[in-house]
Amino acid sequence: MEQTLKETKAQIDEVEYLNRFMDYDVSLSWYYCFLGLPEKVVDLLKEDFLSYSHAACLDNFENQIKVRFHYAARIFPPLLLYIEEMKRRESFLFGRIEMLAIEACVHYKLKNKEKAFAALRDAYETALPNGIVMPFIEMGKDMRTLTAALQKESNKVIPASWLEDISRKAATYAKRRSHIITKYMQASGITGNIVMSPRETDILTDISHGLSRNEIAAARGLSINTVKMVINNIHYKLGAENLADLIRIAVERKLIT
Repeated sequence: MEQTLKETKAQIDEVEYLNRFMDYDVSLSWYYCFLGLPEKVVDLLKEDFLSYSHAACLDNFENQIKVRFHYAARIFPPLLLYIEEMKRRESFLFGRIEMLAIEACVHYKLKNKEKAFAALRDAYETALPNGIVMPFIEMGKDMRTLTAALQKESNKVIPASWLEDISRKAATYAKRRSHIITKYMQASGITGNIVMSPRETDILTDISHGLSRNEIAAARGLSINTVKMVINNIHYKLGAENLADLIRIAVERKLIT
């Protein structure tokens, strides 16, 4: 990503490339949204959504970044209004699926399960003919949480096999993204406090003592699925790739002794 930014910045000197400044701002702002640093997004791309002109126009790509900024900053009302407007006009298929997937996650964050499941079904049905899955996977932990909730419903509106596949891939994506963010923070000298829940701290301690998931579940009176979910959350928070990486990071952060 850093190499891409360098190459994009180099294009600023190409005076015949008319969109060079906005293209760089879009790329840079996407980068900071990925890193979970929406406050660093270019100010212009924190403003209100632009009126629609055409799917291929630069304005459309500016709005795509504004969607990511609003989502990361939890500014949901204007975001939902924009997505609703987007549904009524033409758009690129991949971008439309991205917006629908984001809408589903927003509704779930707002604790509206019915709307969240309906939006996810719309996104699934839009993506199905072409087998598009990446917009769902890129929602990471939020999509994993949403698909896991839908799997528990007796009246599933989406096939369980698809939900399980997306949940697993979104969890893997979230873990790798968290790992990249941790490396970025370390390289940039940025320190951030990792907040662990009491249950996460207990299970992290058990892991450091060599207990298996089944042993942790028995000792803590928890289901094995709950233990797995907590361990996944710990991996996500620490940006750990595997168990050894998790223990190393936890020791470095003085989360365990």
